[in-house]
Amino acid sequence: MPRLRPFRSAKPDDSELTAEVVASPHKKKEKPNPASDRGEALRLWILRELVDSYHFPESWIGDRIVANRIFSIDGKEAVPSVCILTQWGDPFVVIETNTEASADDSEALVKSVLSGSRIAAFGMNTNGTLEGTRFYRKRTNPLRFEYVPDLDVFNRQVSARTYKVKSVGRSSKDKGTTDIQLQPLSEGIENLLFEAHSHIRDIDGLHADEAFDELCKILYSKLYDEQHACEHGRPKLQRGLYGSMEEFAASVRRVYKDAGEQEQRVLEFNVPEYVRSRAVFTGEINLSSAALTKIIEMLQEYDLGGSEVDIRGRAFQRILSPSVRSGMGQYLTPDAVIRFMVSVIEPTPNALILDPFCGSAGFLSGALRFVQEKNPDISTKEHDEFVSRGLHGIEKSERMVRIAMTAMRIQGDGHSNIRCADSLLPFENYPDIRAESFDVVLTNPPFGSVLPVEALSALASFETARGRKSVPLEVLGLERCIHFLTPGGKLAIVLPDGVFVNRSYAYVRRLVDAKMRIEAIVSLPIQTFTPFGAAVKTCVMFARKWKHGERTDKNYDIFLGRLDNIGYDGTGRNTDGQEFDKMTSQLKDFLEKEGW
Repeated sequence: MPRLRPFRSAKPDDSELTAEVVASPHKKKEKPNPASDRGEALRLWILRELVDSYHFPESWIGDRIVANRIFSIDGKEAVPSVCILTQWGDPFVVIETNTEASADDSEALVKSVLSGSRIAAFGMNTNGTLEGTRFYRKRTNPLRFEYVPDLDVFNRQVSARTYKVKSVGRSSKDKGTTDIQLQPLSEGIENLLFEAHSHIRDIDGLHADEAFDELCKILYSKLYDEQHACEHGRPKLQRGLYGSMEEFAASVRRVYKDAGEQEQRVLEFNVPEYVRSRAVFTGEINLSSAALTKIIEMLQEYDLGGSEVDIRGRAFQRILSPSVRSGMGQYLTPDAVIRFMVSVIEPTPNALILDPFCGSAGFLSGALRFVQEKNPDISTKEHDEFVSRGLHGIEKSERMVRIAMTAMRIQGDGHSNIRCADSLLPFENYPDIRAESFDVVLTNPPFGSVLPVEALSALASFETARGRKSVPLEVLGLERCIHFLTPGGKLAIVLPDGVFVNRSYAYVRRLVDAKMRIEAIVSLPIQTFTPFGAAVKTCVMFARKWKHGERTDKNYDIFLGRLDNIGYDGTGRNTDGQEFDKMTSQLKDFLEKEGW
């Protein structure tokens, strides 16, 4: 039941609650006449209700409970009657008074303010009666408002536990305080992110892929908050700092907004047209305040940035179940296949590596993990240089770019070189990529779609498309990989079997022969992609781009292999006797003998 008491006109002895006390510091203060100004009386009644019925601290009045705060909405000023501010200065509750005749107008004003805010999500309009009072929360994507019974009561005793992180002193507990050191993830709580993902689905009713996207935004904010902990090394994202769920949720949104803006400020100086190609953490968090509060409460005591890379990487990958992957509309490459392809290519710290169809950045994460494991004594400078300049990805889906960037952050950074773009466009569309730039291309291009001539006209010029009314998407993907590779560069690519055996693909094989030295073709069983929603027979091709002046008509041996057991069945259940390790060893022996 609503906790509001019936409105009564303010009396002169309500001297501590006057417009002078609550006026915004940005607006000239004028002492009203409460007896003759019903609107002012309603404001004073709201203030008293916030203190008496909702238990907000009276000390907030004039400081964090303010009147006449000015908002700019589409170039016009909006001035709600009362706003409640977070301790960081952002409104988290917007309130407007009204008479019966202007109830719709006052509600429209509050909703306009909330619609234009990335922080506040709770509004109220009232005429001083229970029947004339409405509370509502903003939801996004799509924008809508849900009516709720009441505003939460302020809880002064919400939690005695607060947490500290290094400024990181990721140091021991300070004596004489209630601050507790953030703890790194351990193997025993690797399921934490999976559980958080499940709660998002349950609380807000999102599909698995949508919930994953929102969790990436939260992880992005959490990592930023740990790195930029406020005074005394105390992060903002912890429930014990806030007496109100709405203030807590608004503060999470503020941290997310700050993280995106700070990254943009830093990277746009070094990354050409950063906003156009990389700024994918600029929209709103599309979660309710209840979901945000629940998820941050789950994560608040853990130091994600200070956890072991392997553990946090496994925790993140745990969420990428087959159902989540298929819900993204993309058949992402199984981890076992990624490890196999990366192990054969053997990327080095000084290589420029690209996945032009990077999805969730599985190949980039795999390359980073391989370099870290094979070079345990690598210097910090070399490592940082590799993650910041050596790993590159292109992906059309903004959601997938967010997931890819988060995956790379979790794995050890390298996220800033993932571009939200179509990798089949002319090179003029990429401000920082030129043809023949990369030493290694690792990829699994999309296949199964055939592009008609109308679609081809919008893409780059492809030899495989000349004189043809349509071309399979995987063929264009293969040719584009060749475009990206520097002479002598290595390619590992997943392709349908038909590319190697069907007569209709003979023109593709001629192009590959002319441009590439094929080192190996390894056949994968049909169940490789079945758990991820695609029943198609595929092969992995390893090849090297011919160097300038190198003879392309010479005879050479090609390794042909077939895998029957990949360590899981068509349902995704693990099986014994996987053959990847044996195949990797045999193929490496062949390449050591024949050379790339």
